[in-house]
Amino acid sequence: MNTSEILAEVTGGSNAFKLGDMVEGRGEMVGVVAQLRPDGDVEVRWEDGELWTYPPNFLTLSFRQIPEPTQPPTRTILLPDGCPWDPDTGPADPDWVRRDIQPSDVPPRLTTDRDRRKEVPLASGCFDYFPDALAAVAELSYRGNQKHNPGEPLHWARGKSTDEADCLLRHLLERGTTDTDGIRHSVKVAWRALALLQKELEAANALPISRGSRP
Repeated sequence: MNTSEILAEVTGGSNAFKLGDMVEGRGEMVGVVAQLRPDGDVEVRWEDGELWTYPPNFLTLSFRQIPEPTQPPTRTILLPDGCPWDPDTGPADPDWVRRDIQPSDVPPRLTTDRDRRKEVPLASGCFDYFPDALAAVAELSYRGNQKHNPGEPLHWARGKSTDEADCLLRHLLERGTTDTDGIRHSVKVAWRALALLQKELEAANALPISRGSRP
């Protein structure tokens, strides 16, 4: 082959080409990359039907078919209540984004079966059973956030304390009494028990962390 017929050189070896690339050479003739050989040479099927083999720097890329980008599936961003949101830039505080998930990846937190939902009476079977205890737990969450995350919106910073079982038992030993911060040890038992159970259920049901949590 007369090197004067080469229109340009491509550096980078055979990695510069992919199967199906259209290349130029042999004057103004166009060919298609038919094979990338282990020794680095490139086999080209020219428009006249001939199959030639070249070192890669004897060819120039003419055209590469670039696949159309696929439309990403609709994704759901879970945010806590009260997170400031800008329609152009998204959440004003990116740390509040819980998880970018495929809706189909995560089962619902509660059953969608109409009859089964009646067997999970959140109001009459939980809030109405333990109104004072749950209010005390909520107050503990608030005071804990003021202590551990001052100036930040209310959230459970999970990474700051992970030993729920040990903490639960330490407070259980002091049940019936009040801790040095004025909060009953039994309230802290209940908080740690809920935290332990929440993590177990998330792991067992492949759920994202709760909306009021940060990793």
